[in-house]
Amino acid sequence: MEEQRNKKDLEMERREERRKRRQRNQIIVYTVMLLLVALTAFGVVSLVSAISNRNTEQEVEQQQSVQDSTQSALDELVSTEEELPPVSQEVVELTPEQKLEEIVNAAIEVMPIEDKIAGLFIVSPESITGVKTVTKAGEGTKTALEKYAVGGIVYQAKNIKDADQFKEMLNNTELWSKYRLFLGVEQDLGDNGPLVEKGLMETTLTPKELAATGDAAVALSTGDKLGESLSSYGLNVNFAPLADLSGEKGYLDGAVYLSDNIVLNSAFSTGLTAGMKNQGVIGCLKYFPGSGSAKKVAEGDMIHSEQSLEDFMTKDFEMYRNAIASGVDMIMVGSFSAEALTGDRTPCALSQTVVTEYLRGELGYQGIIVTDFLNQKSITSYYESDVAAVMALKAGCDMLLAPEDFEKAYQGVKEAVDNGSISVQRIDDALRRIYRVKFADRVQ
Repeated sequence: MEEQRNKKDLEMERREERRKRRQRNQIIVYTVMLLLVALTAFGVVSLVSAISNRNTEQEVEQQQSVQDSTQSALDELVSTEEELPPVSQEVVELTPEQKLEEIVNAAIEVMPIEDKIAGLFIVSPESITGVKTVTKAGEGTKTALEKYAVGGIVYQAKNIKDADQFKEMLNNTELWSKYRLFLGVEQDLGDNGPLVEKGLMETTLTPKELAATGDAAVALSTGDKLGESLSSYGLNVNFAPLADLSGEKGYLDGAVYLSDNIVLNSAFSTGLTAGMKNQGVIGCLKYFPGSGSAKKVAEGDMIHSEQSLEDFMTKDFEMYRNAIASGVDMIMVGSFSAEALTGDRTPCALSQTVVTEYLRGELGYQGIIVTDFLNQKSITSYYESDVAAVMALKAGCDMLLAPEDFEKAYQGVKEAVDNGSISVQRIDDALRRIYRVKFADRVQ
């Protein structure tokens, strides 16, 4: 950005220099014209004086002096003009990254703060329309998106009747939005997802079947087919794959994990996201910092991992480090707690230690960080929607996925921005990461 500003400053200096040159040229022309008029007038007076025999030696000397002064002034102006440094006409071509940054900044600068805040939310269609089950995008959706310019919408099986209905709903939703939307589902491998459930796509290989091939090229082709199916309906985000290393008797079924091998999981999960991206669908690796060891706590709805700091560092972090190096666009932080990382039972998605210190800092991730679904009991049983939303943003998350009460969560963030506990700069930083992904196709 600094280099870009320097180039802009240089161009402004060049424009200013050209303006000054035009002004000097105008001064020369006007001066010459005035002096010519003066000489002509003086000549007439001299002629009249000569005819009347009143032309004295002093008048001749005065005429010569005026002519000399005129010539001297002209010579000085011309000399000054010739000494001006040449203005370079070189046009500096921006790199694709610089062009993308220009597009992103231009989009964000004109957004009112209300739209900026709403743009951090990915919500269910029901949460903004007030309709119990949304299966079409009509006036209710249009009105809702005019009021709340959310950043994305996530759909479930209940929103799908058939292929034509689903396509039309997504197409209309996109048309009603003032800004680009993430339109997403959570379609995992095998038969685990709404599109397979509703018969809108074929079942893929299960995680275990995929891992058993031992061939990363199969992961790429599987991701490509998955992305092709999703994009055919207008979807552009998939909250998958589950990239975590499998654990023993965790809160998730062990069959949904790929394997417990760091290298294999890294290659296969990034292959899946690369294949989806080939079809215009952003994959989201989940659930950082690693859910394989997380279990439900007996006394309530909390999900907790008792894995050691060393195991997180040497296993799960290494898997995510490899995936990050491949250029993944989005990572989801889990709703479970990991006391070895945080020192308490705060859900990872709400923990600054997990999100900012480890994922952003230790692993150097610069893409979009999205929360786990905030309407889960592991969140709602312990935090109000507004509190969870504010905590997640302060922790370092960029997008807030499916809060239980969207309006309450939105108002909570707005109040935090209004009172200064969350800065506008923090909101803008999150939006820049979001829009770098949303607008990436504009510079390809």
